[in-house]
Amino acid sequence: MKNYKNITPLFSEKYRPVKALVAFSSNMEDAPTYVESYDLDENGYPINAHPLTVRESIQLRKSLQVQEEKERSNYLTPKGIMPDKVLHIDYAQGQVVWYTTPQRKKLFFTESIGLTDGEANVPAIVWKASKSKLAVWALGSKQRTRPKGNEPLYKAPFFNLYDGGSVCMGNVETFARQEGGLEFFMDYWEAAFWNSTFSHLNVNTSPVKGNVIQLWESLLNKDRPFPTNSLISLEKKLNKIF
Repeated sequence: MKNYKNITPLFSEKYRPVKALVAFSSNMEDAPTYVESYDLDENGYPINAHPLTVRESIQLRKSLQVQEEKERSNYLTPKGIMPDKVLHIDYAQGQVVWYTTPQRKKLFFTESIGLTDGEANVPAIVWKASKSKLAVWALGSKQRTRPKGNEPLYKAPFFNLYDGGSVCMGNVETFARQEGGLEFFMDYWEAAFWNSTFSHLNVNTSPVKGNVIQLWESLLNKDRPFPTNSLISLEKKLNKIF
């Protein structure tokens, strides 16, 4: 007979019971409900019985609130395996951070800027979006690898942006759908950004070293990689925007 290994502990390795709550009620009219808290030892046996404390009540409320927000945030739930480009999800705030590698995109400009619409290579981008807000930053790496938490951030070299990375929405419609899932949510914001028309600078300084218009003139409709040495460092790491 084969000697099968007991793998039951593997199923409970990630989650195990640590706390139990017992509510006591009375038949007496207007009698308050009494809640008792039990810690559970490593074998799952209740120990240390005590009245539910204020601190435990606050922790329970926060846990339930996060779960409730997660259930309402269907647009942050992936349809399948979590996409590799996702870096962080905050269900309580209803926002997600992801990245895209260097790629070639079609860019649109108003006549007042003096640039002609065309395709150009853009740097790796970090995106942070909720249902109503979008912010973007650039990454200095030319490699198509997943960024780490200590990766430095740079100003995104585009128009219609504020200093902190927030996108001036202009006539861009904010996200309104609940269905579609996380993949649709990210695709929506990327399309909204790239299909919008760059029209102005929201700050008095250039988002790149040197003249931003001359930079894009040298890239539009040419097969030149984006010069990452033109990016301006924000002296802020990627994990600071989570």
